[in-house]
Amino acid sequence: MNKLLLILFLFYTSFSFCQSSSKEMLEKNEQLLKQMDSAILQQQKKKDSIAIARDIEHNNKNLDYFLADYKERQQKEKRRIWWRLGLGIAFAGIGVFAILRRRKQ
Repeated sequence: MNKLLLILFLFYTSFSFCQSSSKEMLEKNEQLLKQMDSAILQQQKKKDSIAIARDIEHNNKNLDYFLADYKERQQKEKRRIWWRLGLGIAFAGIGVFAILRRRKQ
């Protein structure tokens, strides 16, 4: 009889403390959900800040390439202008020389 009571008592105490009340479980679940939401928001903010930094770096590189290309094109255009101007002056000189030569003959 004592063994039976001891066994019943052990089963009763173990089952009575196994589950919390539904109200406590709801509160724990809500707290867990809040913690998870805050952790997700923090992770999302980190991802966003990393993505923004990566985009800024990418834009800066593109701008640097664009400026380098723009300067190179300007230098080429200046070189072309000087070549054209030089050739124009040379041909004008040749033309003047030819005209003066014809006048002498």
